Amino acid sequence: MNSRTPLHRRVAHERALLIGIAVVLLLGTLPVFAHHLPLPGIAGLGSVERVGAMCIVALHLILAPVHGFVHVLLAAGLAYAVFDRVRAGMRLRRGLLSLDLQQALPGSRIFAAAVAAGMNSSRVFVAAKPGNPAFTFGAFRPKICLAATLESWLSDEELRCVLAHEACHARRRDPLRLSVLRFLGLTLFWIPALRRMAADVAIDAELEADRAGAGDRPLVMAAALIKAAKERTTLRLALVTPFVRDDLLAVRVRRLAGERPPLPSRITGRAFAGAILALGVVWISGAVVAHPLRAQGGTPATCLHHSGWAASHLFCTNYVTGGEPCPHSLAADPSASHQHQ
Repeated sequence: MNSRTPLHRRVAHERALLIGIAVVLLLGTLPVFAHHLPLPGIAGLGSVERVGAMCIVALHLILAPVHGFVHVLLAAGLAYAVFDRVRAGMRLRRGLLSLDLQQALPGSRIFAAAVAAGMNSSRVFVAAKPGNPAFTFGAFRPKICLAATLESWLSDEELRCVLAHEACHARRRDPLRLSVLRFLGLTLFWIPALRRMAADVAIDAELEADRAGAGDRPLVMAAALIKAAKERTTLRLALVTPFVRDDLLAVRVRRLAGERPPLPSRITGRAFAGAILALGVVWISGAVVAHPLRAQGGTPATCLHHSGWAASHLFCTNYVTGGEPCPHSLAADPSASHQHQ
């Protein structure tokens, strides 16, 4: 019998996703910068003139532009990620101003529910029509906003569950965590699996907040979720964690009711295969460019006998019995190169 509780499994799953994201980030960026760093052992690669029967000079000619394009992709992704997060911050600021947030008043049911949930009431705000019945916002000092109509829709216990749910998001700083993951996913946009893994982390965050909000009354939390969903309109704010998400509503209610429905996952076989392909291109091109070509007379090695496509000189023939030496190997001997020409 498996002794691990559902909570432990969810925590392990979230940690596995975060470790996977860190690995993808490392694999996706290390080859781009590694050859610019004074790493030991890189210079020694210059003595290796061939990889099997392939010509290193031809590989450079083919893959150096690919590696340069990866630099461009990374720079473009970083620029767009910065733009996206700045735009999201501005949208959040404008949206909050339009909501006319008011702190929960002492004596109100929302204030009492916040105290019952063990929250700092100064971080609980109320709005007339926030677009979502509840959400958490703010990066370093998260705050909670609730729709004023929840007081008439929910019981005291249901209000406490909603506030405890959002308090979990605030305690974990989920708005900041998920925003950083989106930033990283946009930076390495050519690896779609990274954004999908970040989306799965957001799902785990909602399930963990449901568990914290439910406590020992999961059915009360499920009832609060269903009732609050009636108040949802359209949330146009960024950098927030909304209480109601249409794509997770049914799954969350079923899990609170004691079922174990399969969780939606954004990670697909196609996304995984695309990540492998993208990382392969990045690493192969990075490894070839990191290989320093042997210099002749103070100038870098060049293709001496190349007048067509680099691919035509990709495979050396000096490993084939009776074949002519690869003309690029003559770079080390200028006299031989002259005789060959």
